[in-house]
Amino acid sequence: MHPDSRGPLRSEPTPVPDEVTIRIRGLCKHYGKTAAVRAMDLDVRHGELFGLIGPDGAGKTTAFNILGGILEATSGEVSILGLSTRDARGYTAYLTQQFSLYLDLSVDENMYYSAALHQVPANQLEVRRNKYLKLMQLDGFRDR
Repeated sequence: MHPDSRGPLRSEPTPVPDEVTIRIRGLCKHYGKTAAVRAMDLDVRHGELFGLIGPDGAGKTTAFNILGGILEATSGEVSILGLSTRDARGYTAYLTQQFSLYLDLSVDENMYYSAALHQVPANQLEVRRNKYLKLMQLDGFRDR
């Protein structure tokens, strides 16, 4: 047990040099009949840098959204540090190039969504949410 009795410490995955940190096998994502990503395979080893390059509509953002645990793949396998992308969210971060609020979500829905991605505990979310909404004078606009 943790010395302050809050529970056991979380064991963090430790990458090993030459170990595959990101593994993608047969990744596909379809939106109806449109294939955004088709049979993508990729291994990224600890310490390597990689990029996805291609024109608009090539599937780069979709692939990164899947890696970030934001979207589910239609098929294929993706792991980061040996974990599913959802389970790896506590060890990774994803920052979009564009403004990252979702325009079809309310202010509150954007806050809850972002907090869930970063696994912010509910009691901390409420305190932070109230503090920042008041600070930015947005507390009257939560449903917009």
